[in-house]
Parts: sequence; C-alpha cells; structure tokens
Amino acid sequence: MKKVFLAVSAFVAAIVLSGCTSQPVDQPGSRRPEGTWNSVTGTLTDVRYYNSDVDAVYKAAEKSLRDLGIFVTGYTQFKSGYTLYGRAVGDYKVTVDIVSRQVSTRGTDRAPIPYTEVSVSYGAWGDLAASLQIISKISSNLPSEK
Repeated sequence: MKKVFLAVSAFVAAIVLSGCTSQPVDQPGSRRPEGTWNSVTGTLTDVRYYNSDVDAVYKAAEKSLRDLGIFVTGYTQFKSGYTLYGRAVGDYKVTVDIVSRQVSTRGTDRAPIPYTEVSVSYGAWGDLAASLQIISKISSNLPSEK
C-alpha cells in the first residue's frame, strides 16, 4: 500500500511540476524578438523596448488597451515605471507592468544599456493569444521601435 501511495504521489508531482515552466515566445515588434510565457502565472514577461522610455511605452499601452476595447480602470505610478489596470469583455482582469531596466555591461568600460520591459497578464489564468495581441498593439503604437 505504501509503495502504491508513493508511486501515485510521484506521478502526480511530475504532472504538476511539468506545467511549472517558462518558455520563450516569439514576439515580433520588439528589438529582442522574444518574450517569456509563464504557464503557472499566465503572464507574458520580458518583452523589451530599447528605443522607448517608460512614459512613451505607458502612453502606447494605454492607447492600445483602449483600441482593443479594454476598459482602462486605472494605473499606479512608481519610481521605475507603471502598472496599468484594465477590464476586458467578460470581466477579465488585464494588468500591464511597464518598468525601466538596464542591461549590465560588467567587466567592460561601457555604460549599462537602458530598456523598458513590459509584462502582460490577461485573466485569472492568463491568455497567451490575448497577451500577444496587446504587446503587438503596443509595438505598433511606438513609432521609435519600428
């Protein structure tokens, strides 16, 4: 009985943990052409814009949500960026995080390379297609990234 319990527990753990992965996602429109889809949190992250500052990306994100028919419910501004909140048809919660970051150039005499990172969460469990649509619209609203 104990061996069966251990075998079943190991099998269930393997199934649960196999879904706990992040995978690269091709993201046209960003100079670094991929993001990362986390299947556990349902969040598309690590989409980078090198030619646009945080404020420009925030304005493009707000316009993008409105263009896609997502009701913008508010935002929070913090030291290094913004979090934009919205609601999509079906009362899905949409969150867009926009943060200023830098690529470290340790060991060289070059200055760190600044970029703006965007993360999108759509709904409680995430929706990759809808998140990619939002990122694509943000990219098209940023003339400096074309």
